Amino acid sequence: LTVSAALVSGIIVLVLPKGSDVHKRLGWLYAAFTAVMAFSSFGIYELRNGPSIFHAVSVLILITVGLGMYQPLRRKRRPKWLLWHLVLMQISYVMLVVTGVAQFFDQLPFSSPAANAVVFLQLPLIAGIVLISLPARRHKSALVHA
Repeated sequence: LTVSAALVSGIIVLVLPKGSDVHKRLGWLYAAFTAVMAFSSFGIYELRNGPSIFHAVSVLILITVGLGMYQPLRRKRRPKWLLWHLVLMQISYVMLVVTGVAQFFDQLPFSSPAANAVVFLQLPLIAGIVLISLPARRHKSALVHA
């Protein structure tokens, strides 16, 4: 449930106009849902017989979201805070999507691992890169002068 809430709130934040009250509120919800998801993953060891790469990614997501949320809080003291905030939060979302799909890789529908990799890992990764570049273009002047 938390992962679904993080995915939904995250995509809405990515497409909403930046800086609005809704963007800020949903951004905090995204950060909270992502943190709950990441911390809860540390209690799951049975699926992979101990810690796995997914636990390492949970740590990376916590760091990325934490640093991303820190940027607007310290914007007056940090040059280019907007660029860092934008990039870190979007990277966290792409990591959330790609690792979420990878978690269930053994259960994906195609018999070919290569087909599963293209459809369920590479396509979301490419879509994520496109989603990251579009808002950056819209905010280019703010990012250059931030």
